[in-house]
Amino acid sequence: MMSVRKGSIDSYHVSNNGEHATICIGEWKRDRGDGEICHCGEILIHSSFGAFANTWTACGSPFKQFLTKVEFHYFMGKCLGANFMKYDGDATLNRFLKDIVSARREQRVGKDEAREAWDLFYGIQESFQQSSDIMCIEVGGIQSHLPTRLRHIADEPWEHIEKKPDVQATWFWKEIWPEFVAALKEELVELVPA
Repeated sequence: MMSVRKGSIDSYHVSNNGEHATICIGEWKRDRGDGEICHCGEILIHSSFGAFANTWTACGSPFKQFLTKVEFHYFMGKCLGANFMKYDGDATLNRFLKDIVSARREQRVGKDEAREAWDLFYGIQESFQQSSDIMCIEVGGIQSHLPTRLRHIADEPWEHIEKKPDVQATWFWKEIWPEFVAALKEELVELVPA
């Protein structure tokens, strides 16, 4: 059975440092069937940093209060899913280089072997900036040229992949989110009876 109902939302317009967002919030309660009430809500954001949205059906507190305490990784993980964490070429290259340094410090390889491996990885440095797929192909291509005692670090290059939060999500959280949370907190204080 299909159902359509007209609801109401709270709309916020936030701007800071030349950036802006329209943030719409809908909140409701639902009975779990055991007498317990769940606080629910949805947030829809259209901003100069992109669009973010999600629905929560069991917040543990009223939705606006929940939003004032939510953490960056959790929130953006829900809103962006697999698109939240992005491949980080610099950190991935550094992870391979750390393996070489560790092998040298632990005296598993000599100075010349470590330098040879280091130079091979720096020789394909551009591939680390392009994509994780290209990086894996290039690392596979240099594996047979690595000193024998260091070839294992290139066995499964995808295991070295490092990721970082999406830059647009990070800037949204830095520029817009604090202003929005401050407004929500002010609104929540005004709702508390004196």
